[in-house]
Amino acid sequence: MTSLTFELIRGDDRTLVIPALDAEGEPFDLTGASIRWQARARPEATETVFTKASGGQGVFVPEGDDTTARVAIYAADWSGWSGDEVLHWELEANKSGGVVTTVARGTITVRPDVVR
Repeated sequence: MTSLTFELIRGDDRTLVIPALDAEGEPFDLTGASIRWQARARPEATETVFTKASGGQGVFVPEGDDTTARVAIYAADWSGWSGDEVLHWELEANKSGGVVTTVARGTITVRPDVVR
């Protein structure tokens, strides 16, 4: 599993590039998988700050790179959230047969925006 830390400015558009690895650290093929990505203020929090998914909902796998996911965060996604903190995120893949695998996780340090 990949562990990554990102730093984002609240309100910015950003595409996170996330390599997918299995439990042994080998590249995980995302072909045909249903992919979900969520970020929360605390891992145990019930509310998400961001929720993205494959199928046109902000997560995509580029053609020719089956082991890397892209997560698109748009300025509008920040609407209603004014936190300045560390978020915890995970990316999971659900392959055919219902096998769910967490292929990446990490944190996002959110910095306040100055231009409003």
